[in-house]
Parts: sequence; structure tokens; C-alpha cells
Amino acid sequence: MGERILVVDDNDDNRFTLVERLRRDGFRDVVAADGGRAALDVLAAEPIDLVLLDIMMPDVDGLRVLEIMRADARLREVPVIMVSAVDDPGIAARCIELGADDRLPKPFDPAMFRARVRAGIERRRLRELERQYFRSHDPGTGLPNQERLRDAVVGAIDSGRPFLVAGIALGGLDELRHSRGAAAIDAVVRRTAASIGSHLDPADMLARVATDELGLVLLQAPGAVEPLARLQAAIEAMAQPMRIDGTEVAPLPHAGAVIRDLQTAADGPSEPDALIAGALAAMSRAVETEAPIEIGNVALRDAALQRLALQSDLVRAIGAGELALHYQPLVHLGTGAVHGVEALVRWQHPERGAISLGAFIPVAERSGVIVGLGRWVIEEACRQARAWQDAFGPADSPTVAINVSPRQVHDPGFLDHLGRAIADTGADPSKLKIEVTEGCAVRDPALTRRLLDAIGALGIARALDDFGTGFSSLSYLQQLPFDTLKIDQAFVHGIGDHDRNRAIVRCIVDLAHALGMDVVAEGVETAADQAALRALGVDIGQGYLFSRPLDAAAASAAIRAMRLSATTAA
Repeated sequence: MGERILVVDDNDDNRFTLVERLRRDGFRDVVAADGGRAALDVLAAEPIDLVLLDIMMPDVDGLRVLEIMRADARLREVPVIMVSAVDDPGIAARCIELGADDRLPKPFDPAMFRARVRAGIERRRLRELERQYFRSHDPGTGLPNQERLRDAVVGAIDSGRPFLVAGIALGGLDELRHSRGAAAIDAVVRRTAASIGSHLDPADMLARVATDELGLVLLQAPGAVEPLARLQAAIEAMAQPMRIDGTEVAPLPHAGAVIRDLQTAADGPSEPDALIAGALAAMSRAVETEAPIEIGNVALRDAALQRLALQSDLVRAIGAGELALHYQPLVHLGTGAVHGVEALVRWQHPERGAISLGAFIPVAERSGVIVGLGRWVIEEACRQARAWQDAFGPADSPTVAINVSPRQVHDPGFLDHLGRAIADTGADPSKLKIEVTEGCAVRDPALTRRLLDAIGALGIARALDDFGTGFSSLSYLQQLPFDTLKIDQAFVHGIGDHDRNRAIVRCIVDLAHALGMDVVAEGVETAADQAALRALGVDIGQGYLFSRPLDAAAASAAIRAMRLSATTAA
């Protein structure tokens, strides 16, 4: 037998007996130590598969040696059988507490000795197999991990067959994570993986690459369905509702894929890491755009690196004074009076100049920086709301609307921070409005309802933003407690010339008014748009016809000018 066994005993006769017994039982590689210090020297110098350790030794006793071994990452998995002639329950309990694997009394029965030594060796073998398994598998689900995914990509490249590498993000799990913890997410991932088994061939690979992200390699088999079609079918299967611990969960999968076919294989990338990076970058794009699948290529890796640099700059910018809020007025279409303003963040980069919202908000949202950015926006908007209360008077100060991102909605500390910002600044909650996008509202209506109820309890108004942007969500208007509905600008531009848009807006206005909501039209740019919207019953307009977003000082002047104009016109 090739296992190396260390025998530790300060008594020469006992040590000799144990060594000879082991050799008679077929263990040829036996090392002996005459005390605790000598044993630690051996353990530090060479690999050992099993230790037979005497307890009572004069220099360093067996219990201390065991304690040192279990504190050492290199030694803590080595099986240890404690050997002692003392039958003391206290010592036996201490052996168990310190992590001994077994205990052998002196004098020992040869059959019992042989069985316990072999059990210790087998325990060592099983621990090594377990370590090897978890080097390549996710401990929470048993799925292959990213290392195995990379191996699968290498195999796909070597096969010479067309294949697809995909990253899949499972959305819609934040509420379950907050309420049931990581084990529930593991259960969702296991069930999701099982749900797509019929779409995978033996040569394919499904791996878990992050908490709620999967990696997939699909190879083209002769005469079989192409990988992209199988990916689409897998995404549909992943989206099916399931019950986890009595809770119904419907994952929202978004996939990014890099396709390597026969035409592009010769000229395309051959590095597995580049293919995986391209798939994960495309996945991030799919999450940003809320698309089921985004097809990318390895060039997206460079874009991903640029976004990482932008993310780092944004984290610094939040505390470096590079951000500012601008305010765009919202105007009553009937009177021309200013109803309020919408707070919009602006970033002046010290080297790149002004960076557009479209460039940095998606990066902030995907990375989680949006939570810190959103908190800064809330604090700054509350400070400005209080400043306007002081400048215009409590009754005449404008309402300040604050946009809230999907990640903020799922942030457990959002409401506490909102309440603290109001308390710290002295802002009047009735002069604040929280805007939630339609996509965020319909993605998790139960969570959104609880959030909106809590916001309303603080005395803050609630608006549904970007209404009409691709969701059939009219039913949510009666379920969710919004005070304001904002019609997306796609329905507003040139509305006087579009009969269908006018019909849609008329229906939205009638429904919103029936539910007690006022209606804001976004993107009003011409007097003709204003007239048409006013005729349809829209209450408030927002757009460049009235004003661009302005810094606080310019917004204050614009509000005064608009109010003077409205008073004069009246």
C-alpha cells in the first residue's frame, strides 16, 4: 500500500509495536516520531496520509499536536487516530472537540486496529475526492463551476464544430434572496438548471459562474437544432414559474451569447477566456436592455473594460464633487404655472468632460453603484427642496421629482435612507415625488406595492414613469398606488399629426383620471404638441418647449419667470 502513515509515541516499545503491526498489515511506508515536536517536524517536511497519535507525551502532548494540525490549512484534513491507554471520558471528549477522527485504546485488538487504520485511510481518500470535486463544482448546487466551463470551451474549440458560449443572468430573485436567503437562490438555480436538461446534449456544458448567473456551451451536432435555437428554447424554459419553500418564483433570464460557426472559426477568436468574456459582456447588455438574448462578440470585452473604468471613475465622482443635479420644470398645460421639477443627475468628468446619462447610468445600474449614486441624488434633491421652501415659501415651493432605479427598489436600506434624508434636511415630504419606471413596476409588482405604500406613508407622492414603453401593464394601474402617470415621449412627439397616438393618449388619460391620478406628458417640444395634449386632458407637460434641465440657480430664475408669465396671462 502506498499511503504514508506517521506513528507518534514517546514509548519505544509501543512505537515499535505499532510500526510492525502496520507493516504486517501491508502498509510499507511508515514514519515514526518519538514525541510531539518530532511529529510536527515530520508533518512540516513531508505529506502524511494518516497519523496514529499517542495522547500522553512529555514534550508536546497529542492533544496539542492535534490542535496545531487542525489550525493548519495544510494539515487539517489529515485523518488522526488518537492512541491511549487512559480511559478518561474528559480526554475522549477533548479529542472529539479538537477534531480527532477516531480513538484506539491500548492494548489494541489486531482486527480492530486493522479496521480503524483502513477506515482512516479511506476517510483521507474520500476527503481528497471531495476537494477535487469542489475545485470544479459549485458547492451550493453541485453544478460545474467556471473552471469547468472554460474546459468545455477549450473542448468546443478543439472539436472544430460550430458552437455557442452564453452567459445567463437570472433576474427577479431579489425579493426571494432578502426573505429566504442564499439557500433559496441555490434551489432556484438547481431547478432552473434541471428545467433545461431536455435542451442540452451530452457534449454541452451548463455551469454556475456567479450567484444568479449561469454559463452555457452548446455545440452543433450534425442534423440537430442549431445552438441559438436551443438557447432560445432554454431561456423560455428558465422563465417558467416554480415554487420554492412555498413561494412562487418566476425567474427573468437574460442571455448574452457569442457564436462561433465554421465561417468565422478560422478568423475569429480562439481564446476560451475571450469567448467567455464576450458572452458575459453580451449578457450584461441584455440585462441593461431587458432583452431575452443579446448576440455579442469578443470585441464586447473591450467595451466591458471601458465600462469598468467608467464605474471606477463614477465611484470616485460621487464623493469628489463632480456630480450635480439639474432640474427640468413641469408645467400645467392649462395655466402655464410651474407644478414642479424633475431632478436629473449630471456628471462633469475632469478629463472627459460632460458624460451623458446614457453612458453612465447603465454602468451604475449593472454594477450596483446606482445604490450609492441614488442615495446622493436623494440627499441633494432633499436639500434643494428645502432651499426652495425657504426661498418661495412652504406653499409655493415646487415639488421635486426623484427617479428611482430598479436596484434602489430592491435595496433593503432604501426607505430608511429616504427617511433620514428628509429628517436631516428638513424637506417637506409633500414637496417630494418618487418616480418608478414602468419596467421596474411590472417586474415585481408585489415588492413595488409594498415600497409605494411605505413611500405614501411618509407623505411623498408617487409617479409611474415612462408609461407605454413596451409592457402591457394597464392592469397594474389599478393594483399599484400611484398618484401620477407620466406618458412616455414616444407617444408625444408630433401627437397632433398621429391619430393612433392621440387615441392611445386619450385612453390613458381617461383611465388615469378615473383612478385619481394626474397625467404628465414627457418630451413636449412644440406648441402644437402642447395644444393637442391639453385638448386630450393631459394635466402637466415636461419638455424643451418649456425648459431644458437647468442648474439650481437657473431653475430658480426660470420658476419665477414662468410664474410671473402665468400670472400676467391670467
